Amino acid sequence: MYKIKKIFIMLFFMSCASITNATDLLDMYKRALEHNTDVKYSDIDYKIANEKYNQTISTVFPEISFNAQTKKTSIEKYAGSSSINDYTLDTYSVDLVQPIFHLDVFDELEKAENNIKKYNVKKSNLKKEIMIDAAILYFNLIKKKNLLKSSKIKKKFLKTKLSNAHILFSKGYITNIELNKYINEYNLSEIDVDMYNNQLISAKQDVRIFSGKEINDIHHLNLNLKLEKRKYNLQEIINTAMQNEENIKMAIYDVRIFREELSSSKSQHYPTLDIVASYDFSDSTSGAKFGEQRQESTEIGIVLNFPIFQGGYVSSQVRESRYKYEKAQYTLDYIKKDVEKKIINDYNDNLILQNIISANRDYYNLAKENLTAVQSGYSLGVYSNVEVMEAEYNLIQSQSNLEKSILDYIITDLRLKKYTTDLNISHVEHINQWLIW
Repeated sequence: MYKIKKIFIMLFFMSCASITNATDLLDMYKRALEHNTDVKYSDIDYKIANEKYNQTISTVFPEISFNAQTKKTSIEKYAGSSSINDYTLDTYSVDLVQPIFHLDVFDELEKAENNIKKYNVKKSNLKKEIMIDAAILYFNLIKKKNLLKSSKIKKKFLKTKLSNAHILFSKGYITNIELNKYINEYNLSEIDVDMYNNQLISAKQDVRIFSGKEINDIHHLNLNLKLEKRKYNLQEIINTAMQNEENIKMAIYDVRIFREELSSSKSQHYPTLDIVASYDFSDSTSGAKFGEQRQESTEIGIVLNFPIFQGGYVSSQVRESRYKYEKAQYTLDYIKKDVEKKIINDYNDNLILQNIISANRDYYNLAKENLTAVQSGYSLGVYSNVEVMEAEYNLIQSQSNLEKSILDYIITDLRLKKYTTDLNISHVEHINQWLIW
């Protein structure tokens, strides 16, 4: 009796451990924010953009340098009226260059500021994309697990059908052609089990790469939930997205960046003006031509640099910048069209999936009623065990189809929320409440 209690306690704790180790959608999203490679890339890109700005703004400040030199001269051979011996020369100088007028600096500063804004928008966009990708990958695990489960049940009842077929064939009730049909169906079911198992393993690897953690177990969708079916206005979504969608915003910043780059390239044709100043000190020991000397001097001046000819480099640079600017404009136009197409597709899918959910729910309810009827008939000897197993398979299949259609609907709803700038972590938390062990 003690051993039986001990086994039950062990099974209980194993079950609790399995539930504890199960990963929900919210946990997967939070881990992705910490470990996802794209998130790390985005953070680094933003830091690089800030450093580019710091580098650009530094060009308006003076450049100060200090130089020191000591030199010893040994006289090996000398012919002349005066006497020269070996001597040492020490020199020190401090040089200053203060830019006064560099027209390209203003364009480069605008470019750097727009670059920071672009990568800030990219960070915001990536968080929303991580929410959607987390849901897609998590839901994909649920779908693959359901497919594997239904394929195993199908394989089980086809195995029973094949066993019965062998009995019928041995008694001469069916031909070898009919028997081969059952054999082929069973062999295909074995292949399906292996295929869906491989797909589930692959889906788990996708999650590990995405979130940095391999998932051992997952939650499933509560099919009894009351799904909120929000009515969207297609034209309003498109209008909002054209103004606020992050990919469009980034493309607009790209246009501004390359426009400023074009202006900066053109400004290379204009003159630059700098103030220069220096302080020099030199000290030579006796033995030099003019004996021991010590000298201090200061210089200050204005340098005007007017470019006349650079071999066509600047003109080529201007043309290159103009091509980049034109390309950015074409890219912006394409992204707007692509976003509009995706909105229309998601909007239409959202409407269609509402009807599919309704139809799948009806079929699921019918499958439950059918299984109950077949089980009752089996107890009365009306139905065979194969028919009971087939009814069970149909129920699992209808359940999987219903769950899949709801999950697909949730994804389209998340995408539409992203286009309307409504998407945030509260939506992930809300969906997470629909998942049950």
